[in-house]
Amino acid sequence: MNAFLASLPIGRIPGVGKVTESRLKEIGATTVGRLQCIDQSLLEARFGRHGRRLYDLARGIDHNPVVANRPTKSSSAEDTLERDVSLSETDGWIQGDNRPLCLPHSNTVVALKLRFIRGGSETPVAD
Repeated sequence: MNAFLASLPIGRIPGVGKVTESRLKEIGATTVGRLQCIDQSLLEARFGRHGRRLYDLARGIDHNPVVANRPTKSSSAEDTLERDVSLSETDGWIQGDNRPLCLPHSNTVVALKLRFIRGGSETPVAD
């Protein structure tokens, strides 16, 4: 388990957002493995009680109970198009003309990820 944890980026630790990630990187913790090398007293001095939690989580120690049947907070699905398409070609897809979008909840958010072809045109393609 230690080898698995050590290879993870620091942002994969629960409770480590952008600000904490930035502060951890300032002290050289870019991966969980690097965080494991930092003394607990330094983490506590820098992050308070959260420093102790970071120290433990980096080692796979988490005393929080596992809740098996809790309500789902979010779900996601991702689909990659079979070919690269121009941005203008995605209009019908987004509107559901070419492919139905399944929106199970009234507060559903749909995100479209784009990538740009390097070395080619600056026209984005949908992923």
